[in-house]
Amino acid sequence: MPVSVFYSGSGSEYDFVTSADGIVYSGTSSGADRDGCRMNVISSEGAKNITIEGVGRNAGFFQAGLEFLESDSVEIRNLTFEGYPQDALRFSCKDIASSHGGYWIHGNTFLAGYNNWGTGEKNGGDPVEVSNATGVTVSYNRVQGTSKGLMFGEEEGGACMNVTVHHNLFRDVMQRIPFCMNSNIHLYNNYFR
Repeated sequence: MPVSVFYSGSGSEYDFVTSADGIVYSGTSSGADRDGCRMNVISSEGAKNITIEGVGRNAGFFQAGLEFLESDSVEIRNLTFEGYPQDALRFSCKDIASSHGGYWIHGNTFLAGYNNWGTGEKNGGDPVEVSNATGVTVSYNRVQGTSKGLMFGEEEGGACMNVTVHHNLFRDVMQRIPFCMNSNIHLYNNYFR
């Protein structure tokens, strides 16, 4: 299924097709007004040993987020996320006993999301949301101008174990810096402004 991506400043819109096994685009292409769709999530289930790395200063996702379900050993680095309607990055597993995890999120920039469809927060969801995982590191990221920051665990039985959050910059973030439920977390050397 084609994914429509608009590169700000270029005045051009490009389509590409996801071809990797297990990758499913669960949104709708953006319209001529470049407002995107309700969800715009590129989802992967059962991924293992995945690295998504931005090369260059302008690498990123505009009006889209990434979701990893029941996945292991995922690294996301050097990307900018902006205008995401839901979460920029979401990692979710059915239960903590499954021991899925090994997520490393570092060197990214998370700017404000955008949601004009009444399906969630006006400024998008969380830049990073993790539930039922173990071994998560969030480091050297910049989170700026978002309504939410980081979320670990869930209210109803979800948990996160062995989470480390360090050397991140949180600037003009209104809430969830971070928000933890049923989780253990080591938080150090972060800057909150």
